[in-house]
Amino acid sequence: MQIEKIEKSFRMLSKTDFLEFKQAAMESTDSNMEYLYFGQFFDKANLVQMMNEYSFLLSDKTTDHYGLFEGRRLLGHVAITFGQGPLGVEIYGWVRKGFQNKGIGELGLNTASALAFNHKGFNYATLVINQNNMPSRAVAEKIGFKPAYLTKSSSSTNAQTFIVFYKYSPKIEQLSLRYKVDPLDIMNNPATRYGSTHYLLKSESVLEMYKWPLPPFVEEYSYLYEWLIMDYLGIVNLTPEDLDSMRPGVV
Repeated sequence: MQIEKIEKSFRMLSKTDFLEFKQAAMESTDSNMEYLYFGQFFDKANLVQMMNEYSFLLSDKTTDHYGLFEGRRLLGHVAITFGQGPLGVEIYGWVRKGFQNKGIGELGLNTASALAFNHKGFNYATLVINQNNMPSRAVAEKIGFKPAYLTKSSSSTNAQTFIVFYKYSPKIEQLSLRYKVDPLDIMNNPATRYGSTHYLLKSESVLEMYKWPLPPFVEEYSYLYEWLIMDYLGIVNLTPEDLDSMRPGVV
């Protein structure tokens, strides 16, 4: 008797996946407490709340939600959302309980990164991981995410510390080698957007404006509040309309 091999698939979640999503989420609340919101929400949500939450996931225009399936069984959920600047995305998600340490998280992150880079054209992807979550950190670094800085969720002395990781697209890696600059320093540089503007990466003033503002990551650093890079994020998020409004005489 031949056993049927069930292939894994990665696709956007749909309305018909609700019951499977609900079952996977309810099974995984305790193991997903690390993922900030999902574990805590699904631990106490009733059916109506879960239906409303799932409907919101599908209708959210700022985030694409994907499922990693084995047949109809949901093994993990991955979301791709807006990042810190217009050239980057943030990736987050969770793995169904019982499927940790089976390469599911690695596969999901790799697939989401490739989708963000190759199909959506983004320069980099961001992950935010609890500093004490060593398994997730190991997976992130294994597939090319690099730690950049530490931050805390609030000013509370009991707040947990997180590490912000970045992974660069092949385009940014190639430009880094071509122009002999650190990929971290050009990932938010608008000169990377189009081939016709790449030559601006030779400009010291352009490089300086979008240069990464923080020192190299060291595990022993005390945590850095998010506001310490707010000036930098303000620069990389400037739009032509913002610049026009700064001109003298413009009200």
